[in-house]
Amino acid sequence: MRRLRRSVEKTAARKGILRRLVAPTLGVGLLVASSASAYAQATDKDDVKMPGVDVRGQRNNGYKVDESTNSKLPDSLQDTPQSVTIIPLEVMREQSAFSLRDALRNVTGVSIAAGEGGGAQGDNLTLRGFSARNDIFVDGIRDFGSYYRDPFNLNEIEVLKGPASILFGRGSTGGVVNQVSKQPERSPFVAGTATVGTDRTFRFTSDINQPLTNIENSAIRLNLMGNLNGVSARNDAEYRRFGVAPSVTFGLGTNTRLTFSYFHLQEYNTPDYGVPWLYASPAPVKRQTFYGFSNDDYLRTQVDIGTVKFEHDFNDSVTFRNQFRYANYQRAGRITEALVNYTGITPNTPLSQINVTRNMISVLSTESLMQNQSDVTVRFDTGPIPVPLTEIRCRAVAA
Repeated sequence: MRRLRRSVEKTAARKGILRRLVAPTLGVGLLVASSASAYAQATDKDDVKMPGVDVRGQRNNGYKVDESTNSKLPDSLQDTPQSVTIIPLEVMREQSAFSLRDALRNVTGVSIAAGEGGGAQGDNLTLRGFSARNDIFVDGIRDFGSYYRDPFNLNEIEVLKGPASILFGRGSTGGVVNQVSKQPERSPFVAGTATVGTDRTFRFTSDINQPLTNIENSAIRLNLMGNLNGVSARNDAEYRRFGVAPSVTFGLGTNTRLTFSYFHLQEYNTPDYGVPWLYASPAPVKRQTFYGFSNDDYLRTQVDIGTVKFEHDFNDSVTFRNQFRYANYQRAGRITEALVNYTGITPNTPLSQINVTRNMISVLSTESLMQNQSDVTVRFDTGPIPVPLTEIRCRAVAA
């Protein structure tokens, strides 16, 4: 009984404390409410009018691309019956993309295979699980060369996922990576970039466009690039690259257009295959350890591509295009690959007792391509059938 009385007394005491705390609070709340009501009544009598604000500007679409500049995709992307991802020039510029691989990291479904490690095979891509090494194009024509591509002369990069043989010819199931080159324009401009970073990183690009004063409706454009970079904590690896891409167009803004373009890219690298693989992981050695020959290992590539493009608009519905291209790809290299000799060792063997062998990889090749491609695009009304256009293409290849 004593415990019960004490509990009842404590409960009553707590209720009294709550009443003393809540009562003043309610009073303050009523006072504030009364003040707000009085202020609202005073405001209704004397309305305050604020001056209007007029905001005008041009809407920025950001990185959205509605239509491709490639003649093989003449309709809007929304009406193109295929999954297409376009990486515009703005994205590559703002991300400081120094290679095609850097730009393609924006696209889902693209995997960068082992070719990125300084090997002799160049860009080695996988698209939707299928090798796309031979499905890389430049302006709709296949780019067979085994080299590392630089985006300094690219206006955009198109990635078509899924079979694309109807547009680009025979290829793999994964899709196509099409590089769209920069073309001369009617307005003059000068642009460029300069980059300086750690690990001996130096890069510059320039983009110059100038209309020809003595030839009407014509312009010339010149793109230059120089690149030098090392690898973090890998003092022996070094990559040197230089490129130049001039082009001239006659008949800008007219029904008949003729474009001459040339692309040159050369690279001289000291490649690096890294540390050897030991059982299930890289060998636990210092990152600075270099197993190659810094004075003898090299990888040299030289790419020369010349293109002549002719376009004629018969009317608003019929367009004829013809591209003739000759390309030459030269590649030479000697690369050291470090391999672990597993004879007589176990996972518990100390590193000091494990021998590493050096496998020499030698490469010497020349690839040439000569191709002529013609396209006819015809636009016509199909009535109730939602097919906005059809295309007829003729293609001849000699290599």
